[in-house]
Amino acid sequence: MKKSTKERIIEKAVELFNKQGYANVSLQDLANEIGMSRGNLAYHFGEKDLLLKSIVDQVWELMAEESQKRRNFPSFQNVHNEVKLYHTLHLAYSFIFGDLRVLKHPILRQQFKQSSLQSIRDNEEAIAYGIQIGSMKAEPFPGIYYNLALIIWMLSIFWIPQQSIRDEEITKDPTKAVWTLMLPYLTEKGVRSFKKVFGEDYFDSLGAPFRVNLDHLEIF
Repeated sequence: MKKSTKERIIEKAVELFNKQGYANVSLQDLANEIGMSRGNLAYHFGEKDLLLKSIVDQVWELMAEESQKRRNFPSFQNVHNEVKLYHTLHLAYSFIFGDLRVLKHPILRQQFKQSSLQSIRDNEEAIAYGIQIGSMKAEPFPGIYYNLALIIWMLSIFWIPQQSIRDEEITKDPTKAVWTLMLPYLTEKGVRSFKKVFGEDYFDSLGAPFRVNLDHLEIF
């Protein structure tokens, strides 16, 4: 199906914003790239912020759909799926999630805050559900599981920036890092369920074995 003019504008805008940054692309730049007049572009988007809102609305819709699945069934598998979705969206809309100035833009700020708080609550509910069905241990110390819920959200949202800092491959998603945090708190039943859903190979590939040689230290 042929894309509408509005769809083509949004698609090209996301491409340019990702390459150059939201602040560095004007509507005139966008019109030139598409091959249309500034007036024709203004017919669809008179201001750049209106264009940003249309893009952001697409992102929120995808995020809300996945979040609703988690509220309907707060399983660990749905946590996994949401983390993967976040990574996909971050790659597709890197100009949003890789730039705090955009995240703090008035168009995004309040909704992003509410979405983030909801995601943390959803993580808490997934942990509570895991405890209820016997897949997760009782909280060993007060505050551990809230912090775990918070860190899962942090990994989901800020995974790509930390990869960029370390010059790591940004296509690698954070799901294994999330499971590495959660597995020590799973019961034997939980570990069996994990292996059944994701497979032994996935379980054995969470990361390289931890080996640190401390022979260089002088131990008294």
